[in-house]
Amino acid sequence: MKKLFLTISLIALVGCNTTTYPPNAAVPAGWTANATVNDAVLQQRWWEQFNDPILNQLIRTADAQNLDLKIAATRVRAARAQLLSVEASYLPNITGAGSVSRARTSSKTVRGQAAGFTGNLYDVEADATWEFNIFSISPTIEAAKATIKSVQENQNGVLLSLLGEVANNYIQLRLAQQSLALTDQTITAYQTALDLASAREKVGLVSGLDTSRAQSALETQKAQRPVITAQITAAIRRMEVLLGQNPGMLDAQLTPPAAIPVANSPLLLATPAAVIANRPDVRAAEQNLRANNATKRVATAEYFPSISLPAAFGWQAARPKDMLSGGSLLWSLTAGAAAPIFDFGRIQSNIDLADANAQQAFFQYQQSVQGALSDVETALSDYLSSVNRAPQLERAVAADQTTLQLSQERYDRGLTNYLDVTTAQQALYAEQQAQLQNQSDMAARLVTLYKTMGGGWQGESNTTPITAPTAVNVSTNDGALTAPVSQSVQSSGPVVPPTASSGVNSAPAPAPNMAVLPTDIRSNAPHVKTDTNQNKPVMVIE
Repeated sequence: MKKLFLTISLIALVGCNTTTYPPNAAVPAGWTANATVNDAVLQQRWWEQFNDPILNQLIRTADAQNLDLKIAATRVRAARAQLLSVEASYLPNITGAGSVSRARTSSKTVRGQAAGFTGNLYDVEADATWEFNIFSISPTIEAAKATIKSVQENQNGVLLSLLGEVANNYIQLRLAQQSLALTDQTITAYQTALDLASAREKVGLVSGLDTSRAQSALETQKAQRPVITAQITAAIRRMEVLLGQNPGMLDAQLTPPAAIPVANSPLLLATPAAVIANRPDVRAAEQNLRANNATKRVATAEYFPSISLPAAFGWQAARPKDMLSGGSLLWSLTAGAAAPIFDFGRIQSNIDLADANAQQAFFQYQQSVQGALSDVETALSDYLSSVNRAPQLERAVAADQTTLQLSQERYDRGLTNYLDVTTAQQALYAEQQAQLQNQSDMAARLVTLYKTMGGGWQGESNTTPITAPTAVNVSTNDGALTAPVSQSVQSSGPVVPPTASSGVNSAPAPAPNMAVLPTDIRSNAPHVKTDTNQNKPVMVIE
């Protein structure tokens, strides 16, 4: 009796799932950069921090019309239909049939009253077949449900990637437009310089070499314009694909140039645990692991009996009016069970296969966790490098403007040839383009950082985070992050770069032929405050 009880208990445990979710994974408490915890709320609608109505509209349109997102939605529908099919497979299969026949018996082969009889036969029957393995029902349905959730998370991942692509493509478009504006301003400056050199040559003040150099610089700059124009067109066409629209439909909206978007809100960096909870790829890997574990239990259930319950019920009579009489009723009911005895290792092989797939799914889950954490670390490092580079580029542009102004003054007084002016012009243009590129990198890397943290896939109607995040206060005591000096910290620490109104390190007035940096190019340098707990300067990224 005791052995029987243990056997029944073992069979009952087959349908139980002892795996805990989410699975255990080594997740650090914080990032490699020192951070202090703040009770701020993670912003899921991170694109709104750029305060760009056009970008917000593009995000909404992409969410509604992107074809990749629609394809992902059809996969979710297919997974749900598969679940209904799985659930229905464990229910009885009932069929109905009816027939009318007329027949005559042979008088040569049949004796008695039935010999040579001609008559009708009316038959109505309902057949039911119910075959199932009671130990596989629960894990099979669980696997199907986990598959649905995995497909849904993949859909969320498609949305998350889409949001990042739209934002990054928009940033690249604005970068190209600002580069074109800078190129046009530089062309105008070079044309003015060429006119001046030509006039000085005519009166014998300079040789034709100065005019030739000015002409070469002008034509070289003009050659950049078609390249940048093609980049603008390509960016608009890519945006149309992302928004599910035909070529040319966004020209009126995106062709007018605008500034590179700049986020004005503080950066909120989620904790590693929050990243794991928000990342769709990690969530999908977890559900895939759940489905594989359930599939292993389904394979194990093949060791136990399957039950079969066929049944039939109906009426049969020679005349229609006799169909509902008691004598016309017929029925049958059978109960059976079948269990494997010897299968040459087939069931065990299926279990081993399912176990290997479950192990693979677990390693993939761990890999997705490590990849998510690495993505955030890399994105944070890239973003901080752009932040730190901004004030340095600002000072470099100011120095190049001064160099160009002095070179122009010396050339006007006949103290140097035009080569110095051309060199200074080219250096200034290169630094201005680098400043534009860094501003674009800062915005794009911020987008990447939010995307790697899993923000945005919850949709425009859901801004509630899954777990509490952390606002970032990045310590700079290792000397890796640098910025200009601020009054609030020592000179060795990072600081806010001076503004034009402060009068400190202000750029000199441009020379008449100087290429002027567009007014919408501005740095997004970090603010600085002192961490009273550690008594050292920290950077608060804003």
